[in-house]
Amino acid sequence: MELKPCPVCGCKPLLYSEDEVMCVNVHCSVHGKVTKKRIWNIRAEIVNRDSQILKELVQEHRMKSNLEKIRMRFSGNSE
Repeated sequence: MELKPCPVCGCKPLLYSEDEVMCVNVHCSVHGKVTKKRIWNIRAEIVNRDSQILKELVQEHRMKSNLEKIRMRFSGNSE
């Protein structure tokens, strides 16, 4: 099974035992916490998916905010 990068900091994980891994980055919040390989990879997938969803939500919010500014500008000019 190929190990994905740490879902928190992105560092390459250390193979702790045959079935367990851990992050070796001392600045990472999950540093030293031993996790099953399967769970490690699932977490990485979830973080990547959630990160993409968050980016899309931020982009949508910016677009709505910009549209609202444009509406306010044009409604202000019509008075």
